[in-house]
Amino acid sequence: MASSKPAKGLPKKTEKDKPASKGPSGQGKKSLAKGASRLGAVQDVKKVLSEEDEDKQLDSRLETVLTEVTQPEKTRVEQTASVECPYCGEVFELHVATDEEGQVLSEDCPVCSRVISIHIQMEDDELQVEAYRGA
Repeated sequence: MASSKPAKGLPKKTEKDKPASKGPSGQGKKSLAKGASRLGAVQDVKKVLSEEDEDKQLDSRLETVLTEVTQPEKTRVEQTASVECPYCGEVFELHVATDEEGQVLSEDCPVCSRVISIHIQMEDDELQVEAYRGA
């Protein structure tokens, strides 16, 4: 009868000494699991990046809409205003065209020819014109 005991002088075989199996068990399973995990991580990163791109596009569209809503179109106002010269007191007509808020013009009085600073401003859709002595 054959004995299952190792012969004298020979080391006892351990799990490490067994040849690696070629099937999907042991180390092979671990490698497959790591590969699948890495693939899943790459797919997660791609998904996050595509969501960030969608967020940027949405933010851009929302910013455009917000700008259109909060910044009304500037209207050009063209009117004739009566201006009183601060030097001689004569009143004259001045054609005023405003594109922006708070304009300052320098004009010569048509009567006394002195320089007048004219401040033009729109308040509540009403044109405000004030004349001051120029420098």
